[in-house]
Amino acid sequence: MTPEELRDALADAIARAVREGSLPPGAASGPAGGAHFRPADQRSPGVAPDWVTAVAQRWATTLGREPRDVARELARGLGRHPRVEAVEVAPSGLLLLTLTGQGRGAVIDAVLAAPDEWALTPGAHGAPPTEAPGSRPAGDPVARAQVAHARLCRLVRNAEALGVEVRGTRGRDELVQGSERRLLVGLADLPRRIAATGGDVAAVSDLARLADDWRLPVHPPVLGAPVERVHGARLGLARAARLVLRNGLWRLGASAPERM
Repeated sequence: MTPEELRDALADAIARAVREGSLPPGAASGPAGGAHFRPADQRSPGVAPDWVTAVAQRWATTLGREPRDVARELARGLGRHPRVEAVEVAPSGLLLLTLTGQGRGAVIDAVLAAPDEWALTPGAHGAPPTEAPGSRPAGDPVARAQVAHARLCRLVRNAEALGVEVRGTRGRDELVQGSERRLLVGLADLPRRIAATGGDVAAVSDLARLADDWRLPVHPPVLGAPVERVHGARLGLARAARLVLRNGLWRLGASAPERM
């Protein structure tokens, strides 16, 4: 799910709460300025949620309610969404959402369906930039993103050569390791982050770091071993991450080499 889809789910939760009388009729239009979802802080130990929003904290005063009470009402509605696995209400009123495997993995389909548009305005940047691989200094964040892109290209080539295929949404529920969850959320969040801050270099560099942290097998580790469902799901993730990194590099006027 993208931030836009999360906002739609929240709007449905608000509408339900108004119909049921747990929020006042005036709440039907939602909070002023809308709701903002951001990736949850993943530095804490254990399994962290995927997204967080402070909408209840910002909206509570307008509604004349305590933030945690508003958050509980919103959490009740959000928890009914088929792609939301759990919603936690923090003591401060923050809402922390954990998506299902299909909910996180839906961004793969969204990227593959619009490979030349995700985080990149169609036609706005002309032809893909060309530059010699390795021409940027090693410490340059753009160079690190180029290396991450080339690594993803290698993963895709190797997996396809060994017969791995993406078969619809099969295996998405197995993309549960922390590094791949963070990468999926990062892919979904990149267009919002670029649009909101214009911080293209930092956004692309952070996504490249998430891609580098993802070191799970995309094909059987032993030649001749059977291909598992999770391998196909990870191939889909590798393809999507490669495309999004390519688009991010093109936004910066940088090439996206397939080999380095």
